[in-house]
Amino acid sequence: MEAHMTLNRCSILFAALTMIIALGSVHEARAERRQPLDSAQIRQVMSKHLSAVRKCYVEHSMPAKNAKGVVTLDMLVRAGGQVAAIEVETDGAKDVKFERCVSKLATRWRFPKSAYQTRVKYPMMFLHTRAGRGPSAPARGKGGASDEQGSSPSRK
Repeated sequence: MEAHMTLNRCSILFAALTMIIALGSVHEARAERRQPLDSAQIRQVMSKHLSAVRKCYVEHSMPAKNAKGVVTLDMLVRAGGQVAAIEVETDGAKDVKFERCVSKLATRWRFPKSAYQTRVKYPMMFLHTRAGRGPSAPARGKGGASDEQGSSPSRK
């Protein structure tokens, strides 16, 4: 009788371990399907927010005559899609209020979920015209993402 109970307990334990291993495999398979952010996903998110960035430019930088040039958003996007850190790198359109405005906007942007955090560098060209044109999309081959597994927001 004791041998039968021990065998029964072993069977239950074996079944429980098999389920845990199977569930772990399903979870790993789902995680493997996720990919890093690609340039098309980045362009899609950024295109939604260009008008808000343009508004920051018009309000804060455009009054200055030298407010033109390339502005690069250097962002660290978490695997969950949130912007963890942003640095606004400017070339001519330098204005603290403009940088704060864009940084505040970017913290609310959501990118698609990915396998791991991604560093995104997104350049935009601002032109100082009477119409206040800017920003334009990055030139082909410029901007995009670089994969940064396990890096901290302050890492460059």
